[in-house]
Amino acid sequence: KSKIFLCLGLFLLLAVIVVIADTVTSNISTLNFNEDVSSIYNFSVNSTGTLTEQNITWVNITIPSSFTFIANTNFSTAGAHTFANTSTVLSWFNAGGLIMNTTSSFVFNATASTPGTFNITVQTYNVTAETNYTNFTVTINDTTAPNLSYIAPTPSTEANSSITEILVNVSATDNLAVNVIR
Repeated sequence: KSKIFLCLGLFLLLAVIVVIADTVTSNISTLNFNEDVSSIYNFSVNSTGTLTEQNITWVNITIPSSFTFIANTNFSTAGAHTFANTSTVLSWFNAGGLIMNTTSSFVFNATASTPGTFNITVQTYNVTAETNYTNFTVTINDTTAPNLSYIAPTPSTEANSSITEILVNVSATDNLAVNVIR
């Protein structure tokens, strides 16, 4: 009798390991984009399970709050599904099954308004509510040039002076902190 319980326990342990064996990858080799430019994000979700309990029913992609999802740019190869989005969560759902024993792509466009390093999280749920989280680091490059202003007593442009030194007063502003003015 104890051998039966031991075998049953091992079977359940192996079943749990298989159930959460989903993999998520980015179809973009480097997640490195410029600020204020609409960019395509493309992720693949692979479900190796063949049992109904391993069927992924829901994929959520959470984007940073400084990103703007571009409406009507979502696409998936997962077949029939419902798509919904809030300001930061994009969701593909099919209660009958979204991904089973295959790989599906989830694609959307977004614009990032703030330079920096951010995380995008891809979350999958299967029929038994097992959840898998995968994080991707995204770098948004600063492409906004600083704004320079010359302040008095800086001489005006094309001023003709017979002095040996010129005092220059410069102010710089940027969408990020300005560290050095050269």
